[in-house]
Amino acid sequence: MRYLILLAALVAVSAPAGAQSGPYEEGVEAYRDGEFQQAVRALERAVEANPDDAEAHYLLARVLFDERNPDRDEGRAGREIDRAVDLDPDNVVYLVARLEQLRGDTWNYFQEILRVQRRRELANKILSLDSTNAFAHEELGEQAIVDYYQYRNAIQLPGIEFRSQDVGRAEDAPAETGASLSVDDPSAGADAAESIPTDGPDPASFDGLFGEQIADRFDVAELRRRGVPVTDYSDRANRAYDRAIGHLRMAVEQDPRRGPVYDHLIRLASLSQEWDDMLPDLTTMVTYLPEAMETWLYTGLVQHRLGNYEAATAAFRQALERMDEETLDAYTDLTLILPPDEHSAYREAPETFAERYWTSRDPRFLNTVNERRTEHYARLTTAELLYRSDDLDIPGWRTERGRLHVRYGVPNLDVIIEGGFGEVVEQFTGRVESLSSDPFRSVNRFNVWDYGDDVRFVFEDPTRNGSFRLYSPPADVFATLSARNPEALDFVERAQAQVRRQPERYQFRAPGRQVQLPYRVTAFKGEEGRTDLYVNYGIPVAGTGQGDGVQEDVGVTVNTGAFLIGPQRDLLVERRRTVYGLRGAQIVPFEQ
Repeated sequence: MRYLILLAALVAVSAPAGAQSGPYEEGVEAYRDGEFQQAVRALERAVEANPDDAEAHYLLARVLFDERNPDRDEGRAGREIDRAVDLDPDNVVYLVARLEQLRGDTWNYFQEILRVQRRRELANKILSLDSTNAFAHEELGEQAIVDYYQYRNAIQLPGIEFRSQDVGRAEDAPAETGASLSVDDPSAGADAAESIPTDGPDPASFDGLFGEQIADRFDVAELRRRGVPVTDYSDRANRAYDRAIGHLRMAVEQDPRRGPVYDHLIRLASLSQEWDDMLPDLTTMVTYLPEAMETWLYTGLVQHRLGNYEAATAAFRQALERMDEETLDAYTDLTLILPPDEHSAYREAPETFAERYWTSRDPRFLNTVNERRTEHYARLTTAELLYRSDDLDIPGWRTERGRLHVRYGVPNLDVIIEGGFGEVVEQFTGRVESLSSDPFRSVNRFNVWDYGDDVRFVFEDPTRNGSFRLYSPPADVFATLSARNPEALDFVERAQAQVRRQPERYQFRAPGRQVQLPYRVTAFKGEEGRTDLYVNYGIPVAGTGQGDGVQEDVGVTVNTGAFLIGPQRDLLVERRRTVYGLRGAQIVPFEQ
């Protein structure tokens, strides 16, 4: 979408004064008509006739870079726009085009690091020339989100000393909780300046901290309980959040029709859980992009997280109506959360199965919405925002972390462990030292999701490019731990076993004041062998009794219902009743 929007603005302009009136105008006309080969040939003649014509170089770059061009050539387009920038270095339009091209795919991680740095420099230069440029604000906001994503929940455990490439930024030093720790600016900037541990861990220094008896060394709560000091990066994360929200809000203000900016804003909310902050942005998005599927997905996500389930249900319904076939299939495919042995039954009659499934999991039958189903839609939307693989063009719900998020939702604890922890966690007595000196272990970082009840997933990022995968230790660690429990550290196997044991996880927390009601169920034999079921319940009311013991009437509306779900998830029986107020004579006080 971004390319098409910018191109539409480009081809609408006329040739500037001084441009080649013949081949240049021919190239503009051909480009407008979608004749890409003809446009390239004409613009090649224009730049050949006048090599210093910056506008001709620029337009040629745009034609070569256009995704609709069957002969698209990113490399040559980059050279042409570079030439245009060399000829007119302060032209904001050229600088924005170069910034856009630098967002393309790269061959390797190190090339991406260099591109990130170049994009940051270009964005800052653009803003020095035009402080309101939406594209530059979007770029800096997106980069700040990367920084926030990396450090919002990052911790560092002791034992590794860091040296950064930029040690002069004392303001980025992490906030410490617990014992003191030797850290020299653990991250000077984005991934381009990641810190590298210079000293490996001393195995003996961790014997007292971990002990061989701790089977799962990623149990962060247990480590804290044992007094292991932890360093966090919350100050750095908060600064990154402020930068991100500031740049993105400016981008929306200048170009409210730019859809990708809203993607970044809702991604930021998914990370920070600051849902209230997004309501004004959603209002703007609905105003300017009412037909976009993302508008209603994001509205549904935010409203659901705020507990406005009716508004969320209505928004998701709007989104489903606007989805393409592939996306709709993902949002209605129950195999993402079903146990494997139920896939066949679902495939045989998907609509009937789905209706029974969602009915059986509705936490509140008395209202008009199904909170469990909207939670599923919210998880799918979040997985696409946070875990999508753009490099491989894999939607978020198909990635490893995304699939688990759809099944289990937001964990109770979500932390990233920095600081050479890979060497620490794999250090066991008797392990051959030569096998434990993998250089990737010293820079590896881990993402721990802990849901409680011993449900924990651990992902590793050994190349530090953000592509986390489920962690499994090296083969020789299994041999070292053969007498203990090596599977405790194999989170590939643990995840598979957990999915078989518990294919999905959901706990509904109703909004508003929660009251525990004492109740007793009594069953009686009814007519024709049926069972009559009686449920006695009490409704707490305010102490409105008068001095003579007479209880006043209470104007409270009570919706009650009893529902019987069969083994095939059918709703077999339902009985509903609404009580409109209670007369004083009906109210019986109890001391309890």
